[in-house]
Amino acid sequence: MNTYGPKMAALGTTGNYYILPAIKGGVAESFITGLIPSCEAGNNIVVTSGAAYIPGYGIIVVPSGLSLPISGTTAGTWYHLYLYSNAGTPAVELVSTWPSSPIWGQPELS
Repeated sequence: MNTYGPKMAALGTTGNYYILPAIKGGVAESFITGLIPSCEAGNNIVVTSGAAYIPGYGIIVVPSGLSLPISGTTAGTWYHLYLYSNAGTPAVELVSTWPSSPIWGQPELS
């Protein structure tokens, strides 16, 4: 029988993580909190503040929202939004390359 449901509820999480982040009582090996993308004025992607664990890098904290101008996209093409560190500064990019190791789950709303 699964005994994790009550433990997850007590931690205040939906359980959408492979591994819980340290702030929820787990280890920070795979998580996303905040970082909700939206379209602004049809030509910018805006990502809210938050944090994520990036394999091979560690935790990237985005203290304030990020904005990415959209240009050169092709209709009918799937795009993926990547968070990365640009010399220590959080940044996002939009590309058509599927992630080799995606982090699944919905971002947690803070």
